[in-house]
Amino acid sequence: MAVLPLPPLAIDADPDTQLPAYSGASFRAAFSALLTSGVSAGVARTGALDQRAFVVSLAGTAVSAAAGGFAVGSGAGVYLAALTVPLTVGTLEPADPTNARADRVVLRIDDPTNGGGTGREASVEIITGTPSAVPALPSVPGTSVYADLARIDVPRSGAGSPAVTDLRKFTAVAGGMVPVATKAELDAWVPPLGTMATTLSDGQIYTRRAGKWVTLVPGDDLRFKDSGWVNLILSRGYVAGGGATPQARLFEGVVYVRGQILKATGTFPTGETVIAKLPAGIPGPRSWIDNYSVLWPNPSIETPVRGGFVPSGDLAIRVPATLTLVSTVQLFGLSGYTAS
Repeated sequence: MAVLPLPPLAIDADPDTQLPAYSGASFRAAFSALLTSGVSAGVARTGALDQRAFVVSLAGTAVSAAAGGFAVGSGAGVYLAALTVPLTVGTLEPADPTNARADRVVLRIDDPTNGGGTGREASVEIITGTPSAVPALPSVPGTSVYADLARIDVPRSGAGSPAVTDLRKFTAVAGGMVPVATKAELDAWVPPLGTMATTLSDGQIYTRRAGKWVTLVPGDDLRFKDSGWVNLILSRGYVAGGGATPQARLFEGVVYVRGQILKATGTFPTGETVIAKLPAGIPGPRSWIDNYSVLWPNPSIETPVRGGFVPSGDLAIRVPATLTLVSTVQLFGLSGYTAS
């Protein structure tokens, strides 16, 4: 038998020996197990626990950080820091008259037992960079446990206003989906197999499989789209009728059509006739749930006829040769599956 170096949470202490005794390291190790792993097993991924957490903003030269939670992983366990209200961090140093500089804003953990300073605290710190023709981020002095929050580019005096670039990473509970800024950032991260992530730049969802990231649900997956009702593009010689504008809607992978189309003059020809096109952004369906409409030769007769979309996305109807004097088509029940 081999006893774990740190006691598990949470065993009541023996009244005589007062063991087990818990330290900060015990809690950090236990919390690490509840969060997504970083590159190394047992080391939690560093990042904000909410996309709104610790957002750095500027008001003139005053720097502040938004409320929320943040996890800072280390080889000695994870540190959890939180702000319940926005934090006023400080003020930028005056701009250099000749060159620009890059300032660094970090969430800093000072723990003397784990490579930090003597303060035993968490703080948000502005580290002022060195003015240069090619500004670079300064190093973080006095601690090895920190998380980057933002870069603030300060132009030379009189050349504009400071600008913030978000440098935060994100994390999640173990088994949760981890947001990352871009696919490039995702590719640089090598977590355990089965880890799930989503890229904020395009909304795509990935899982880690066989040593690479595999797309699960593309960000443009039509099964998750709702175009709302959009007007059809009517063919020449056809107009909207009866106050029911001809429209199409893509909703969760299905195209729906509604409205009324009139022949501007005369009647519909027999056979297949293209009467409208789908608007941009709504692809033509690949297969139909149902493909009928209702034609009104006169106000008292409703005659079902075939109607649907050809592969190009054109809306067509087929008027049998036995029907004549048809001048109105009611788009009723037209719907079909589109690409998924």
